[in-house]
Amino acid sequence: MGFSSDVAGVLTSINEDLRDGELGTMLASCLLQEVITQRDKDSITEFNDLVQKLLDRCFIQPNNVGPLTTLLKQAHRTDLADRLHISNGHIRNSDRRNSNLGQSPSMLIAELKDFLLKAYHLVYNFYPTHQCETTTDVDEIFHQVQLSMKKGGTSGEGLRQPLEHYTKLFTSEGKNRVLLKGNVACGKTTLLRKIVKDWASGKLSRFKILFVLSVAALTPGCTLGEAVVNSSLLPKDCIITADQIDKVARLVKDEVAILLDGFEEYQGNSKEVCPREVHPREHLDSSKPLLIRDIILYQQLREAFVIVATRPLGAQNFRSNFEESCRAYQQVEVTGFSEDTIDVFVEQFFEKKEKKSSESLLTYLGNNDLKDVVCAPSLLRMLCQYWDINQDTRNPPEMINSLFYNMLCGLHNHNKRRESICSDVSAQDSVKGQCPFKDMMLLLGEVGFDVLKKQCEVFPLSQLEKGSNNPDNTELIQNCFEQGLLKFEDVFKHRSKRRSATIVDERIESLGSLGSMYGSFGDASCSEEDEVRGVAHPHGTASSEGKLVSFQSNHIHWYCVGLHLRELAKKNFSSFEKKMKKLMQPHKGMFEKKFVLLFCFGCNEDDDQNLNIRIGQSILKLLLKEFQKMLEEVHRQEEDSTEMKVFGITSQFTKLCLHCNYEAQVGPALNETLSECFIDEKICLVGVSEYTTRALAYFLKHSKTTCKVSTLKILSLGNEVSIASLKEFRKHVPGAENFFRYLMNKYADEDDDELTSLKEQLERNVGGMSYSKDLCKVKKVALLHFIHVIRKWHPHINVLLPTVEALRYQADTLTELTLMVPNIKNNVWDQVIKCLKKANFKSMEKLDLSFCGLTNRQLNALASLFVSSKNKITFPNLKHLVLSGNHCNKKIIENFMYLTKLEHLAIQECKLTKEDFQMLTLALQDIPNLKELDIRRNDFFDENVQGFLNVIRNWNVEVLKLCLNNVRECIPKLVNAIKKKKTLRVLHLNHCPEPITLFGCCKDVPVELPHLTDFRLSGELPQADPEATSQPYQLQKIKLLHSTMNTFTAGLRSMKELQTFSFLYCMIDSENFSSLYNACQYLQTSHKLKLMRYSYAALDQKDGRLLRIVSRDRREQRLLQLW
Repeated sequence: MGFSSDVAGVLTSINEDLRDGELGTMLASCLLQEVITQRDKDSITEFNDLVQKLLDRCFIQPNNVGPLTTLLKQAHRTDLADRLHISNGHIRNSDRRNSNLGQSPSMLIAELKDFLLKAYHLVYNFYPTHQCETTTDVDEIFHQVQLSMKKGGTSGEGLRQPLEHYTKLFTSEGKNRVLLKGNVACGKTTLLRKIVKDWASGKLSRFKILFVLSVAALTPGCTLGEAVVNSSLLPKDCIITADQIDKVARLVKDEVAILLDGFEEYQGNSKEVCPREVHPREHLDSSKPLLIRDIILYQQLREAFVIVATRPLGAQNFRSNFEESCRAYQQVEVTGFSEDTIDVFVEQFFEKKEKKSSESLLTYLGNNDLKDVVCAPSLLRMLCQYWDINQDTRNPPEMINSLFYNMLCGLHNHNKRRESICSDVSAQDSVKGQCPFKDMMLLLGEVGFDVLKKQCEVFPLSQLEKGSNNPDNTELIQNCFEQGLLKFEDVFKHRSKRRSATIVDERIESLGSLGSMYGSFGDASCSEEDEVRGVAHPHGTASSEGKLVSFQSNHIHWYCVGLHLRELAKKNFSSFEKKMKKLMQPHKGMFEKKFVLLFCFGCNEDDDQNLNIRIGQSILKLLLKEFQKMLEEVHRQEEDSTEMKVFGITSQFTKLCLHCNYEAQVGPALNETLSECFIDEKICLVGVSEYTTRALAYFLKHSKTTCKVSTLKILSLGNEVSIASLKEFRKHVPGAENFFRYLMNKYADEDDDELTSLKEQLERNVGGMSYSKDLCKVKKVALLHFIHVIRKWHPHINVLLPTVEALRYQADTLTELTLMVPNIKNNVWDQVIKCLKKANFKSMEKLDLSFCGLTNRQLNALASLFVSSKNKITFPNLKHLVLSGNHCNKKIIENFMYLTKLEHLAIQECKLTKEDFQMLTLALQDIPNLKELDIRRNDFFDENVQGFLNVIRNWNVEVLKLCLNNVRECIPKLVNAIKKKKTLRVLHLNHCPEPITLFGCCKDVPVELPHLTDFRLSGELPQADPEATSQPYQLQKIKLLHSTMNTFTAGLRSMKELQTFSFLYCMIDSENFSSLYNACQYLQTSHKLKLMRYSYAALDQKDGRLLRIVSRDRREQRLLQLW
């Protein structure tokens, strides 16, 4: 009996290079298809027995070779008939070899390695999701993912050390156990594939044997050998037993590697299953069974190298349930692609295509702060594919919701068209047979919500089959796999390269007696390729209920859930609200689930805007409640970093509210609810992407009448950070000073080697840094850690233009504008200043553009805003101007004279010269109401003193901060004039080259200025030794008269309002130090000793009395040394 024409055509298409051992599977699929397509019952009966025997390709009996050879010859494939004979003979010869394996351990090891090598060439290939594609070797698609190792020790808490290459896993910290943690689709499994490939290629020669296993289906009582045998890594006819595999593992000891993937679903990951955890040091009998559980818990095969790959939940459970065993593991996190790798990946994807596409995609990702989103390799590949097929990438979607909708829907339609071309189906028939995109998304969303609520990422395939009212979800499920939305978890199951096995689901019921056979062969007939392609078998319990699946990425998961919730809101809004409340529990995950909230809004023009309004109001009210709960919880902790945490949470909350309003696209409809979310009409954001800027601009544009904004602050820290810029930043961030003090305190006790290691590690995390001269190593590490924490809240990207353009809608109400944003392109600043010039900010009282790196041209343009032009003044009521950190030129200094209502001027670290100061004093003569002046860290000379005194003579100045770095002869004259300003409350006289003279002149300042709250003196600013830690400076030694010190300290004790005093950068004798120390005990501040920083260098180590004072409180001693 011959083959039908369809099957004969499939056989004809088989390549000549078919490998030995694959022919059985190929024939099984063809014969099964033949049975399905034949209508003659007699023919089905004739083939039935043969098909059942051929389904497992390794058990082709000799008596079946003859009939099969005849059938192949009738199909004119004598070559395949010959290959069948050869393949069968090879299997028999293998049987004969295996019968002698027990005689030699070396032969056993060699044969096992040979079998594994043959199996692994299938493991490290990626199988196509569409029939038009070909298999891909892992080397062709592998890009190095970010690996960060948790640093040991208390100081490394929360810090991770990047690993340059995955091979560093095998040498990290001297441990041979690695807990590899990472989110969905971050590259864990691909990394394991790469390791397998490199071992098979001889690149990891230190290991004689390497096992790779999916542990999801393994039981705690399963041995290593049983796991290997059950994983189908060995052919069915191989007589190497599970016990022999265990024997090999014990023989090779430290030359065996075991890679375990998917640990989060391991049944042994709980104390209920493993109630007794043996301490890793406890000796166990090596004759006991080599259980997978014991290997994981470091109780067996301690010399072997083991990598346990898991998602965050699995890692958390492992650490909490098996604390002792976890100490044997080096914890490494996989965070997907780095920014550099993303650039390389995109450029390589478009290498043979249009180069402009790669440039536009990378620009889009960078501007919208999406590189953290697409660090998942699979999602980045999908976005590249969308960019490739989309002809309108010059105008990409502005909203996240639109991006995901366009990407997923566009790829769905494109793949369907491609399948119709490959299968030679007419376009009309293809459209009729397409699975509706929305139905597919809603099916995933319904199940995805339950998965998200349970905080698990893996779920059984059977849950999808039961997840809809549609009794037959076969086509929907199949499309989910074809579109790359879902993936099977058991990726290391032995695969077949069979390409022509396509099971027609609608014909299954007509198989008659073969129906039972269909259910019996289960996994054997459904290859891994079928799984990837979505050929699921919902009618067979063996092929669906035992299989675990997951979403291809978290963001696809969240998109489906958001779409499901929107559909639910259409039908029953109260049910929508109930599900949203469940979704927000626990409230700590509010920001992690933010994309679900954004995806709830309709993004098409025909979507119901009223529904968007109701959804937006409901989400914002719910967010506000959860936000308040989070703040209450943080406040209860009462830590040094509490205020910083509150600010960080508030900043994230503000951005999320703006994003929701932007995605809703309902104009001012949500403003009333938004106004409840913004405290005191203030918006303060640390770093903004282009997406956040557009969202903020959208809000400002539509909030002119319904929601007022009085204060807008956009802050950031660049890579050139000085103490001055850090202090300026901390003014706007509540709790930042306490947090920085906490970090200084934390690193004070670290030794030099540890500080060096931490400094290098943090520099890699935050990028290159430029330090000011007065930073010791402790300060550098604290500064780097501070920036590292800040950048967790925001991108290191700052896009201002859309927001500034929208400020004209708030020109009547905006009273304070702070733009502390370095590293912005010059042309952008030009446009920002032009936008400011167009509006009339008549309510603006405070403008802060500190440390923005403005150029001369931009400063000239800014200076023009201070002058009346065509009877229009941009800032007619400006009272507070901060330009610190910008190189102020003559033009802007001259134009200060037009700001006649100015009360506060801060131009710290502006590189003012002697001539600039002369010009400044002339300009300030026309500002009669100036109360606060900060001109620190500029070159102030003796020649500038008289002009300065002429200016301040008529001021009721309250805050005066001067740098006396070039003042020597005129110190008494300057100080005597300052003493007459009885309104002063803050006085800083810093960096004086003559500290003895300065202190002598200031001895009666406490009496003359009794209302001071902040009084600071300092000697000449020293240059730090960059490698020094505890004593970084060569300070100037001074000998103060005891009478002078007694007069000063007596006055210091009488200052009831004084909160802050410091005398820095000089060395005084121990007796004077003791006097100052005792006087500081009366200060009204909780951090008294931080005001005495660097005076510790004068301590007389032989003075026991003083040492007792300093060492009385170790915490105070550290603060004394550092501050």
